[in-house]
Amino acid sequence: MKRTTRTGRECGLTLVELLVVLFVLGLLAATASVATAGLLEQGQQDATLRSLAAIETAVLGAPDRQDATGTPYVTGFVADVGRLPVMRGTAAETGLQELWRGTDGTLSSPATWTIALFGVQTPAGDVEVRLPAGWRGPYVNTPIGTAQLRDGWRRAFRLLRADGSDAPVGTGIEIVRSSGADGVPDGATPSAGNDRDLATVFANTDPVETVAPRYSGDLVVIVRSTAGVTNASIRIYGPADGVVQTLAQPPPQTIPAGGQATFVVTGVAIGPKILRAYAAAAPADPNDPFVPVPATSRIQPVVVEAGGLPPIVLDLP
Repeated sequence: MKRTTRTGRECGLTLVELLVVLFVLGLLAATASVATAGLLEQGQQDATLRSLAAIETAVLGAPDRQDATGTPYVTGFVADVGRLPVMRGTAAETGLQELWRGTDGTLSSPATWTIALFGVQTPAGDVEVRLPAGWRGPYVNTPIGTAQLRDGWRRAFRLLRADGSDAPVGTGIEIVRSSGADGVPDGATPSAGNDRDLATVFANTDPVETVAPRYSGDLVVIVRSTAGVTNASIRIYGPADGVVQTLAQPPPQTIPAGGQATFVVTGVAIGPKILRAYAAAAPADPNDPFVPVPATSRIQPVVVEAGGLPPIVLDLP
């Protein structure tokens, strides 16, 4: 670079001036690099949070969703299939594949598996009951050209049980966790900033941060009878692996004339279910029909929510 002096002669930059220019340019480049790196890491963390939110919605359904009458409307994998996604195969990237494919013959263990497809079904235990259920995914979309789920740093999510251990093949996945920018799982002292772990938790038995199961609830069913019933039974119908069947059949109880009996069932998967009371002791196999058919209550649809519902009343003759 040349410059013109007062006398009109041209001369170049001095060495000192050149060094100053190079220093300023280097400083600007370093500042831009730091700012860009910060934005990149923030973007990676944001991408991870979006992926975790998508997984949570896929499993538990959209929060606070209601139908036209204002009744909670629970959707998602658990509501449709009746359980959490289970670990398929040994690779963490494809362990949640039940969310985007209902059947597979190559990536899973055992070698083949199938979830019943969505449709209105009738359980063998009561031909008058009808309930829609089954796999109607994909519940989450994987990146174009791949069938894997990764966090914003392109690492596989850790798929864990509620106690923090790795989910073995065929067991429910209760925690989906990213180890953050450093890829190191947080220990007793959580990392800060972009290094901190990020997670979607469906249940956690860690005594420090216990989270009650968000994928199941309890049901309290009160059965009343005007005439009295020697053996009063109830059944809860809903999907198991996408197939509608009897989920629970507590022991029968005697109801005196004008009295009532209370049945409590815990750990029922969230989502639509059917309740019904019967004026007879139920068969030993909960999926066998009553023979002969006893007097029954009305068919009572319910939507199970995490934690549970207020008591539900059924009337027998």
